[in-house]
Amino acid sequence: MTPRVSVVIPAYNAARWLAAAVESCLTQSFQALEIIIVDDGSNDATKSLVAQWGAPVRVVHMEHRGSSAARNVGTALARGEFIQYLDADDYLLPDKIGRQIGCLECSGAEVAYGDWRYRFEFPGGWHLWSPIVHPGQLQDPLSACIRNWWAGLGAFLFQRQAVLRAGGWDEEVDVLNDRDLCLRLAAGGARFVYRSGCGFVYRRYGYDTLSTRHMICKERRRSFLAAHVAILEKLEAALVSSEKSASAVDAGLQFRPAVRQALVDMYVSIAAAFRPLDSGEYDKLRAKAHALSLVPVPAEGRCKRLISRMLGDQGAAVVAQRQWEVQRALRLVLHWVGLAMVADWVEAGLGRRSTL
Repeated sequence: MTPRVSVVIPAYNAARWLAAAVESCLTQSFQALEIIIVDDGSNDATKSLVAQWGAPVRVVHMEHRGSSAARNVGTALARGEFIQYLDADDYLLPDKIGRQIGCLECSGAEVAYGDWRYRFEFPGGWHLWSPIVHPGQLQDPLSACIRNWWAGLGAFLFQRQAVLRAGGWDEEVDVLNDRDLCLRLAAGGARFVYRSGCGFVYRRYGYDTLSTRHMICKERRRSFLAAHVAILEKLEAALVSSEKSASAVDAGLQFRPAVRQALVDMYVSIAAAFRPLDSGEYDKLRAKAHALSLVPVPAEGRCKRLISRMLGDQGAAVVAQRQWEVQRALRLVLHWVGLAMVADWVEAGLGRRSTL
């Protein structure tokens, strides 16, 4: 049977969770699929674990190069028309692929996505479910993705050729690589279609989560914000280049005002997050937003303007730093007592992702 869907699972030291991920694929109601496990240089029991499966599971081993490189390897080996990316510590619900492949076929879209939820895993074997996240249909996928719209990677089903046209996974992007891919797909004109129904479970385990780390550690928070900026700047350069291309204009992919404004809004948002960490980066991003915007960029809120007038820019930066330190201290206390993921649970219920 020729597979119509290729499930690509990058696995790095994933022996603890991998069996559940693979089993969730084998029990899909849609069976015309192959499962490609890319062992990304694991040094735990992953290598011996993957030896137990036969068709439709395929296994390839590589030196450790990261999840983006592993997904590119899996994409190159894929024979299916569609690709389901699944991290080794997550899993799918039984009707997920069947619902979304039907949606792609009926709509002619290149990207389908659906509802999903977090499962927070705690020491001792107990877990906490988040409310189901309902992303809803996007009217303007590119503007939404720029403004930090996000769904868990496993909630998507991609047309393989669309991923290849977008250039695959950027192996230079260490964090937010799924966000980077969705931005490039949307910028290239890929159509996104929403199919309701929860089909993907995103595990978060231990007390040390990404949002906890970037809240607690000042340097990691700066690096995390810098990764946002790098991705947006790469997109901006591509859009500026496409604006000058006759073929892009003919296809309607030029740098639209709504997209430009979405970039301005995100630069302003990231600048505000940078202010207590790096005043130089704050000034740079505000200047970038001013240069890019078609309308005047709003000043910061009334309270911040009042503080700036009373204390000057340097004093306002000190106040912002103290405010951030209080937030960090609170998050650290929650982290110590095992409640850090409660914030993630609330954000999931609101359909938001903790980024800035």
